[in-house]
Amino acid sequence: MLESLPEDVLYTVFDYVVPPASWKKTPARYQTLLQLSKVSIKCAHAAQKVLYEEAQLDSVKEAVLWCMVVEEMPRARFLALWHTRRLRISIHGSIKYTRDLVERVFGTVPAAHELWLDGVSVRLLSLSILPQLTSCYLFKAELQVEVLREKPRPSLPGLRTLAMNLCNVVKDGRIQDFGDVLCLESFPLLTALACTWSPETSDPVMFRLDKQLTHLYLRRYPKPRGFTYPSLPTGELERASSLKHLCVDIVPDDDLEVLETVPGELISLQLSSDGSTPVTVIERHLLAADYSCLDDLKVLFVDTVDGDEQVVRDATRDACESRDIVRSEVISSGAPEEFVDERQWLSLTRAVQQGRRAFS
Repeated sequence: MLESLPEDVLYTVFDYVVPPASWKKTPARYQTLLQLSKVSIKCAHAAQKVLYEEAQLDSVKEAVLWCMVVEEMPRARFLALWHTRRLRISIHGSIKYTRDLVERVFGTVPAAHELWLDGVSVRLLSLSILPQLTSCYLFKAELQVEVLREKPRPSLPGLRTLAMNLCNVVKDGRIQDFGDVLCLESFPLLTALACTWSPETSDPVMFRLDKQLTHLYLRRYPKPRGFTYPSLPTGELERASSLKHLCVDIVPDDDLEVLETVPGELISLQLSSDGSTPVTVIERHLLAADYSCLDDLKVLFVDTVDGDEQVVRDATRDACESRDIVRSEVISSGAPEEFVDERQWLSLTRAVQQGRRAFS
């Protein structure tokens, strides 16, 4: 039966039934496509197209093999050049060697739209090898900034979403903040930024971008022993005149005061807590305050609670109803390497923006 279907139809079917790539599902995806490719030549061609849509390289060996196959086999080179849309790299080893290898991989997939890096050291300028990127997810990545007189910047003219969890900008062997990285010249269309940081990683300095951001997700990583939580970037929030959707973690209760600095009116707000102050208490203080940025708030996303906290949550529900605010509960994953929370938040806020009610 499969043999009677056109190759384009087979491709659509395979693309629908085969699980997408992830750090945990790649073996199952590969095995499924391998079995499908054994049915016929037509099925093999369709399966190859699906396989090359997402490249996931979890070791130096896999990255080297990918480059050899793509560079030496015409069909593989064609599929990588024109069909690979998502690239995931998680390779470890000598920093200089892996940096060069990552750049070599970048050169094989110039049409990639989505990039995931996990624990990889990469030259910041090398991101320009992927000019068609629209979204980029970096987990514990080390962005190397070269010391050059001209200070060239990466150019990603189509990037709209950037998520960075526990990343470092390194210049001349020292950790820098993101001030020289997050700039309009490099990311003219960037509107959604998610950043998770700790006292040991680069600070989310974004004064060159703040006016163009509509979505901002800020989370501070649980503090190591002996450290205090880093402060929220109030200066950037003061200039975020286009901001409509904000997610922020409230560590001490007085962190709520950061909302006084937001100049515009938010459409949605999500609050989370480190556990020292119950999130329901934070919600109550929020709704009792008079922050001008909440005058037109449409949706309040809140963490799911149970037990005694659910009784307190009822007060949040009543306060939201009195102000015509939709209250929507979300479940946090606690898996920063997969960006589940960030992607869920982006999906929900975009549903709000488009007027859909799937979030309620």
